[in-house]
Amino acid sequence: MPAVAKGNPLWRKGGPSPNPHGRNAGDKPWTDMLRLVGYQDDRRLLRQLAEVTYKQAVAGDMLAIQEIGNRLDGKPVQESHVSHHRGIVDMSDQELLAIVVDAHATIDHDPLECYPDDTTKGNDKA
Repeated sequence: MPAVAKGNPLWRKGGPSPNPHGRNAGDKPWTDMLRLVGYQDDRRLLRQLAEVTYKQAVAGDMLAIQEIGNRLDGKPVQESHVSHHRGIVDMSDQELLAIVVDAHATIDHDPLECYPDDTTKGNDKA
């Protein structure tokens, strides 16, 4: 399956931005429209939405309960655990040496004697 290109196919790295002005940091048209409608008539619609949400929460609607909790107490902090394993090519000589020294400290025999040389052991066949 061929890969689908993302973004503007005419843009090349290092070239001018296809959207030089971008979106303004505070530009949220949906939020702006909700505020515009909700704030009409002395926030009457917002009050109605809040009352409906509270009634749903009292009736046991978990989404309504969660929304009220998030608005009053703030969203709970979500823990994230990120682990990053660096490759050998990314490590310094000192880091690699420390790994070797740690590994050598856990070995109970000389690692060079793992493969003994057969010629040094009484090979008297001649």
